[in-house]
Amino acid sequence: MSTWNLLLTLHAPDTAGVGERRAAAALLGAWLWDDLPADHPAGLIEELDVDGAPVSLLVLDWTTGSQDPTPAVHACLHHLEQQIPRNPATTGWRVTATVDPADPSPKSPEVGIPPVELDDRAIAAQVLEAAEHFTAIPMQDLAEALEDVLDPGKGGMLQLQALTGSLIMAATWVADQLLDDAAALADGGQVADTQLLCDLPRQFAAHYTPAFARQFLVAFLDLSARLASDQWHLPSCVAQDLGVRLLLNQADLVADLAGLNLPEDWQDTLAELLLADIDHEYLYDPALDGFEDDPTFGPPGMASMRVQDWFDHIPDRPPLPPYLV
Repeated sequence: MSTWNLLLTLHAPDTAGVGERRAAAALLGAWLWDDLPADHPAGLIEELDVDGAPVSLLVLDWTTGSQDPTPAVHACLHHLEQQIPRNPATTGWRVTATVDPADPSPKSPEVGIPPVELDDRAIAAQVLEAAEHFTAIPMQDLAEALEDVLDPGKGGMLQLQALTGSLIMAATWVADQLLDDAAALADGGQVADTQLLCDLPRQFAAHYTPAFARQFLVAFLDLSARLASDQWHLPSCVAQDLGVRLLLNQADLVADLAGLNLPEDWQDTLAELLLADIDHEYLYDPALDGFEDDPTFGPPGMASMRVQDWFDHIPDRPPLPPYLV
């Protein structure tokens, strides 16, 4: 066994901006990490920047099975070359490699900015790869809805990929947190200490029991499954309307943690596409506290906003899971 420092130089298309370079570097770093041995020390991939734009990936103490690293380098490059054309964020990129014997304190003349944390790259790569699972709204329709705020050219396509991938990952994160919230309440925890239930309209906190938490989780799982269906189906109850709000807010957080830029005011556009109306937003206005008990409030046909009715099926919408019936 021998150890080397592997330097991969990233060659971006001439039209690639800093955001596109960073997203592509994140994906390449994640694919490279998959090639490392299971016992490789974590955190030894560094992203080397110049003026904020990624220029290379450096793997410290890269281990090979022989004294000649050439076959391993070729295998690594072959793996990356297979992956690159498969993802819109890396199409048109090239990668070249050089190796040097491992040095406890390697130097690179290209290091002008401290390397980005591996966790950021890993999250960005997961987000961009998750985008392929978003099928509820055709990408062309989404692009048309957001055309006024998308970056022109390939930057806009990257924003769409970041947005749809963030929604898919957010659906997973929200489900995990709602599972934790349900367990916490079942163990005697308080709503104020939950991760997401505390973000529901606060005036109804007394109703957020363990049974409510389980119902809300089931309603959200049913809603989020629609992101990966052949077309989007509107929420079937008020609880699912509230779930959309949680989903959009979490998607913003996912993109922020991944360092990916989303289109301006994207939440308003997505809300118009995913919801029939935004009547549930009245529940968050303290000045309207109690409106849900006034039968004359709101537009004709507005669903009941009483907390006891949040899981009631809205006519002409997809059926709800038996757990909520």
